[in-house]
Amino acid sequence: MVWMMNALVDRLKAEHAVPKVVAPHLGKIKTAQGGTIDADATLENSAPVLFDAVVIANGQQSVEALKKIGMTREYLINTFRHCKTLMLIGDAVSLMDYFHIPKSLPDNKPDDGLLFPDSLGKDELDKLVKAIAIDCHKARDMDPPLV
Repeated sequence: MVWMMNALVDRLKAEHAVPKVVAPHLGKIKTAQGGTIDADATLENSAPVLFDAVVIANGQQSVEALKKIGMTREYLINTFRHCKTLMLIGDAVSLMDYFHIPKSLPDNKPDDGLLFPDSLGKDELDKLVKAIAIDCHKARDMDPPLV
């Protein structure tokens, strides 16, 4: 996961973005490989509306931990409602079903701001950068909101 985060951060910085790691708590976050990643902010102190996109990395252990944190649901729903880009990699896509968040538009057309790759490579990073550039995925903007 560390290499994935580094690749993501490096690409976003190359695009002049300012990536932040948001986690359930501040400080060191343990990875499945035994490494650590420093969290810049928490789910509670940094609303998703402040960001152009939210990316959740792959990893069943991490996904299961996120399912147990109520703020995860709120974070994903607010990202969705504010029409922001949302990328869930691999196992993380299960969070959409778990929290009852649609993975496509009501007419079953794909939403260019919802990305669910199995892994993170150059093509997926390109799609993420393209989706972030759109800024607001208006097809998702509905009253009342879907979630």
